[in-house]
Amino acid sequence: EAAELRERAESEARAAREAASQSDEAANRAVLAAEARTAELRTQLDEVTERASRWEREAADEAHRADTAEREHRALADKLARAEQRACEALADRDAAAER
Repeated sequence: EAAELRERAESEARAAREAASQSDEAANRAVLAAEARTAELRTQLDEVTERASRWEREAADEAHRADTAEREHRALADKLARAEQRACEALADRDAAAER
């Protein structure tokens, strides 16, 4: 009976070791799958980050162009106002000269 108990205990120990081994293999597969998914997500994050950076640079460039265009517009508007003022003064001078 002791030999039978010993044999049963050894058999259960082998079964437990086999189950533990299978569990370790499953855990290793899960770790590898998680690492692969993490790498994939890092790649996607890098791509999205690069795209966002590019859009930010493009937006900054566009804002700079808009600022430049606005300054040029103001400068031209000022020139036009000065030219109109000079034209009005010239007309006034002409009218004054005509009245003399």
